[in-house]
Amino acid sequence: RPSRSRSTGRSGSSEVAEILGLLGAGFLGACEPLNFLMIVLGLAIGIVAGALPGITMLNAIVLVLPFTYLMGIVPALLLMIGVYCGGVFGGSITGILFNIPGDPMNVPTTWEGYKLNRQGKTQYALGLAIMSSAFGGLVSALFLAFLAPPFAKIALGFSTVEFFAVVVFGLASVSVLGQHSMSAAFVSLFAGMVLG
Repeated sequence: RPSRSRSTGRSGSSEVAEILGLLGAGFLGACEPLNFLMIVLGLAIGIVAGALPGITMLNAIVLVLPFTYLMGIVPALLLMIGVYCGGVFGGSITGILFNIPGDPMNVPTTWEGYKLNRQGKTQYALGLAIMSSAFGGLVSALFLAFLAPPFAKIALGFSTVEFFAVVVFGLASVSVLGQHSMSAAFVSLFAGMVLG
């Protein structure tokens, strides 16, 4: 048994080393001039689109998508990721300055950010928004990099029985979420099933 635990420990550390190597290679690839330009361009487009109420970052990604058809896969993905990340912050600009969120996910930014703006702490509020956006994005990317492989192994081990159980759980959750209006919940459930 001790030798078995040592071998699993080695495989776990080799997986971490492999993930860190891939992250390092990805960082070096992102620092190439064309890739870096796509990140900066995507961030600029995302900030502008996120700051304009009505044009969400998802709409900006859809508008940028046709321009990526002639690009390589890496610059195209970096451009769209830049638009997404820029849009997350851009929506908080109008939320802080005018109490109008640029994107639906920036509604909580208006609760405290606009109050700080009214107190004359606009730069502080915008600085907090960009720092929390950057920190949250980095932490979530690291969680994704380290936790996606184990969850993928679990998901690949699912058989038809487990898939059926997940679908039944999803359908049953409608009754819990739609307690206020069960008829509306079931209408939306069956409409989704028909469309699916």
